[in-house]
Amino acid sequence: MKRLIFIFVLALLVRLIYIYSVPPRPMTLDDSAAWVAESQKLLSGDLSIQKPPIYPIFLAFSYKVFGKESIKPLQSTLGALGCVLLALIGGWLPGLALALYPPLIVYCEILQSETLYTFLLLLFVYWWMNGKWKSGLALLLLNFCRGTMTLFPFFLGGYFIWRKNLILAIGSIVLLLPLKFADGGVCAFWTGTTPMKYQEMSGLSPMYLEIKKSPDKKEQEKIFKQEAIKNIKKNPLGYLKLTLDKAIYFWTQPV
Repeated sequence: MKRLIFIFVLALLVRLIYIYSVPPRPMTLDDSAAWVAESQKLLSGDLSIQKPPIYPIFLAFSYKVFGKESIKPLQSTLGALGCVLLALIGGWLPGLALALYPPLIVYCEILQSETLYTFLLLLFVYWWMNGKWKSGLALLLLNFCRGTMTLFPFFLGGYFIWRKNLILAIGSIVLLLPLKFADGGVCAFWTGTTPMKYQEMSGLSPMYLEIKKSPDKKEQEKIFKQEAIKNIKKNPLGYLKLTLDKAIYFWTQPV
């Protein structure tokens, strides 16, 4: 317990020192402005948001309850809690390493979904390893936070089939995957089927630029989904290689 408290305090302290000592990151450097705009829609009663909804809901709730300046300290707290979760999952050394891992410290200062997503991912793994039914809730929130886990319900369904729990297997595939396609994260699914050179800066991909010309957001998502499936069918082995390349890329170039 003392080690967990130490990891939490260290991780929180490092993150708070960072967010209060660096100049505010310009909103134009990434899609932070778009996330904030979606949260403002929710606060005004407009539910027609285009991004995955969990992070805009988090922003809107934080603005409403704690105020505009609360976001980065709250993200720092989530980041520190994530370090504790990793310590519970893999031991205190991984938790300590995550507490001092620079990219995730930096992301606490950025208004994007990475910090919340990482926390939900670790929460899902922790509950899943401990056989908690709440892992399903964490997975659902995870799927509505970022498009990264789009295809994971298939693997989860396979796991439950192996464990001879057909109800959860069917629920994983039939329920979670269609919901994921409906949450506005299909662009991320498409990006994962494109060459790595375009994944690094997907906004420069010719196909991306062409699809984004459509003023209809729903039509854009429809095309992204169709093109993603087409890419996988056209070159399934290439898609498998891309998946392996991304795993390597994740560890060698995490930011």
